[in-house]
Amino acid sequence: KAAEEAQNVITTLLDFSRKSGDERDMTSVSTVINQILLLSKKELITKNIDVSLALDDKCYIDSAGKEALKVILQNTILNAIQAVDYDGKIKICCGRDGEDVVICIKDNGGGIKVSPKERIFEPFLSTKEDGTGIGLWITKRLVNTLKGSIEIIDGKPEETEFKIIIPMKEKKDGGDEGSAGR
Repeated sequence: KAAEEAQNVITTLLDFSRKSGDERDMTSVSTVINQILLLSKKELITKNIDVSLALDDKCYIDSAGKEALKVILQNTILNAIQAVDYDGKIKICCGRDGEDVVICIKDNGGGIKVSPKERIFEPFLSTKEDGTGIGLWITKRLVNTLKGSIEIIDGKPEETEFKIIIPMKEKKDGGDEGSAGR
């Protein structure tokens, strides 16, 4: 029942985001990241978390995916904030790779204690005592709806890094590969 409710939230969110704004309107990924950090400022200060940013100001996605992007980034950034201890570190990078936006969120919060790590995207799997286990599941579903990908990057055992790739413009299914460049 909870999975059905979560799916309804995703569907409503995507319907809302598709109906809002002009298709030519683009959303700045850096702006969304900074807004989330601003809203999280109290916890960042309380825990004395050092956040380092490397944000390319040329990272934009179609505004049709703006609401989904907000949820994706909010879930991954808040997970990082909750994972680190006092005096922890979070690094957030955003850059372009061709027509894709690449976002990396890395923390030193002790790493993911699930094996294999990709299981963290399964519904109702949580490593937090009070976690529901649907945040990263919803995040992965939203990334998929934007025709993107999310993965966990192997690194030091005490670190967690998520790499999110989202096309700048919505890719149409069954597109003509032989069409002229844009």
